[in-house]
Amino acid sequence: PGFIDAGAELLGQLPDSRPDPDQLIAGVSGQIRNHLAYGVTALDLRVGGSGDPTIDTVLLAAARAGAEVVDGATASITWVASDRFDLAQLDGVMAPTVGRIASTVEMHCDGSESAVGLRERLGCIKRLPVRVRMCSTWQESCARLAEGARSVEAEMWSLLPAEANPVVEPLGILDGRELDARAMWEAGGRPGIATRSNPDGRMVNGLTLAISLLVTIGGLDTSQAIWSATRGGARALGDDERGRLRMGDAADFVILDMDDPMDLVQRPDTNPAWRVVAGGRESPE
Repeated sequence: PGFIDAGAELLGQLPDSRPDPDQLIAGVSGQIRNHLAYGVTALDLRVGGSGDPTIDTVLLAAARAGAEVVDGATASITWVASDRFDLAQLDGVMAPTVGRIASTVEMHCDGSESAVGLRERLGCIKRLPVRVRMCSTWQESCARLAEGARSVEAEMWSLLPAEANPVVEPLGILDGRELDARAMWEAGGRPGIATRSNPDGRMVNGLTLAISLLVTIGGLDTSQAIWSATRGGARALGDDERGRLRMGDAADFVILDMDDPMDLVQRPDTNPAWRVVAGGRESPE
């Protein structure tokens, strides 16, 4: 099946004024095309987090427009709900746009906000036709609020129900973060992969490096890492038609130019994709 990136980013550095939509659209479409060339047939884009309704609205609209330019590849959008939005801005200003464009809302809690305030924000978001993802290193309060969430950061896995679908960020080890995917897997967690690739910071194409790190550092075997790069990503995004090959599923698959799956681990600097089919269409060479 085609690879799935459960967490790329539209931008690494948020603008402090209204950005140029045309430039953003070109950036989104280019990022998706680059990923597609490496066998990534579906990805999720994190958008927003500026705390400014005008900026976040432009970012959301540009992400959707850029995704629609590329044939075949599937791009879902996650809106990062900044805690700087008050309830009126969340409910009255952002909700209509987010409800039309995004499929997931990502909330963060770092311990500086009261439990009452967190629940009020969560209540606004839960009225939207979207999934909610809770992210935090401040685990005690976030765990109660995130109950039932279907996609969470890896550090939250031990605090959530067994049906939660976690996401790991293997490239985080390059910033000094720890990666113990083996412990998560043994506890029953089946993670998807998020690269957090973005044009302003660490830009990577495809999931080969992430798969290699999951094995060499994270402790998974090759088949488990490939599962995380395919079905794990689909589950994390709530997509039941991708990440596997069976009758009735989306026609997303990649033919790899290699002799052994272990080549994905041992050759992380190469593009393994020989042919890519997304949405039933073969992508251009």
